[in-house]
Amino acid sequence: MFDGHNGAAAAEFMAKEMGARLNALADPTEHKQLTAAVEKADADFMLDPQLRVHGCTACMVLIKHLDGGKRTLTVANVRQQHDRWAGLILPAPRHSAAR
Repeated sequence: MFDGHNGAAAAEFMAKEMGARLNALADPTEHKQLTAAVEKADADFMLDPQLRVHGCTACMVLIKHLDGGKRTLTVANVRQQHDRWAGLILPAPRHSAAR
C-alpha cells in the first residue's frame, strides 16, 4: 500500500517499481536485502528533481511460504518525505501463521 499523501508521484513510482525489485532479491523478507532494495528505489526516485518533492508512506506485507502450509509474514513500514529517506521499520519478531 503506497498512500501518496504528499503527492501521487512517489506512490505511483513505488507501486510500479517495488514488485520487480523485491522479486529480484534472493530473500525479500531478509531485513538487509529489503532495506537495500527500498533505499535503492528511493535513491532512483530522488534523481528526478521534478519528482523528489513528492513523498509517500508505504506499508508492505511480504509472505514467505514454508513447509507444511505455514507462512512467515514480514511487515514493513517505509517513510520517504521530500528530499530525505526517513527509514524502514520492521517490527520484530516475524510471525508464522498456519493456513
